[in-house]
Amino acid sequence: MSKRSFFIILVAALAGLPAAADSFKMAVISDVHLMAPSLLKEDGEALETYIAHDRKLLREGPALMAEASERILSESPDVLLISGDLTKDGETSSHLYLRDSCLAPLRKAGIRIYVVPGNHDVNNPHAVEFDGDKTVRVDTPSAGEFAEIYCDYGYGEALARDPFSLSYVVQLAPGLRLLCLDACRYEDNSFEQNTCITSGRLKAQTVNFIKEQAKAARQSGDRMIAMMHHGVVHHWKLQEAVMDEYLVKHWKRIARLFGREGIDVVFTGHFHSQDISSKGKVTDVETGSLVSYPAPIRFVSISGDNMEISTGLLSGSGLVFPSGNSFEEEMLEYADGAMRSVVDAMIPEKVDPQVKERCCAILAKAYVAHLKGDEKPSDEDLEELKAASKELRGESFIYSVVLNLVGKSFWTDLEPSDWDTVITLRPAAGR
Repeated sequence: MSKRSFFIILVAALAGLPAAADSFKMAVISDVHLMAPSLLKEDGEALETYIAHDRKLLREGPALMAEASERILSESPDVLLISGDLTKDGETSSHLYLRDSCLAPLRKAGIRIYVVPGNHDVNNPHAVEFDGDKTVRVDTPSAGEFAEIYCDYGYGEALARDPFSLSYVVQLAPGLRLLCLDACRYEDNSFEQNTCITSGRLKAQTVNFIKEQAKAARQSGDRMIAMMHHGVVHHWKLQEAVMDEYLVKHWKRIARLFGREGIDVVFTGHFHSQDISSKGKVTDVETGSLVSYPAPIRFVSISGDNMEISTGLLSGSGLVFPSGNSFEEEMLEYADGAMRSVVDAMIPEKVDPQVKERCCAILAKAYVAHLKGDEKPSDEDLEELKAASKELRGESFIYSVVLNLVGKSFWTDLEPSDWDTVITLRPAAGR
């Protein structure tokens, strides 16, 4: 045993880490979008308008995070990973509420927690408080302030940090490292134009950081896994053509880089779907949002060269909605409405309203199936999509083709299974 290996095992023992990564448990959540209760000065039109354009269960977020925390505590994982979009829109008060009211009790119970920023979390001009029909801007953290807020949630124990982004590396256990990557473009947000950039890219310096840290892991005989907000592998076939802002720029190149550097698995979020997809040697484990359908948590265990992944869902226990809906019904209504608004805006106004409604309904159904994962259309679903596309063809040939292709893509589940699966990891160098 090398002096370095002995030192890592000694530090692990003193820090309470597992003695080896051969018996290691993680919980994974994403896209928490937590809004501090203090930001809702008075409920009213302002928040209703926001939710109408970005359909999330924001009012219920604190209760859902509390339920998630209880579930995570009951499973007693070694670590919790949160793959970005921690807050509604990067309000400093929301970050502090998440840290102090939600994450601190988990940390006190011995669960180590690691975070990365999402596109909503840093330098965000949309950080506001709601007061009836008005909104007022509130503080949002810079990149440096984000790292300070989450000093005890990854940044303070990093083996290495990238000076050009909020990326860092931690030692999860002897033989296992986590590469936490920041691909967000918060420097490009504009307070003057009130714009927040959704898409992501890895800077050239951060790509070099990945290579350096992967090499360091190999030299130590450690396996490395990764976490970032933006997708590294497409999760439906037309994602790059239709919604490329949910994939990191040059995603194919980044996926090949991960494969070459021995990074087999990356935990992501951003699109809010519960989906796992592989390309080459890399598997992208995307976790859905806690405030959107189907409100999932992933539980991951590593034993030897196997990573076993399972899924649990929040129940929304105790939540009551003015609509009278159950928790699942309310989430489904939000998800359906989100895709309907996209399709409605995309299809020209001249299209017959009944045709447009049919197109909206069937694509929303396909989208909801993709959000849940392990999607499989019935014969009736495919016939309905075909009929809607045929109707639309009479008014817009191009949009009928797009509707048909996107609908089929949402319903085509890429391997492997999305909810429960086992991923075989390559042996770490030196093992």
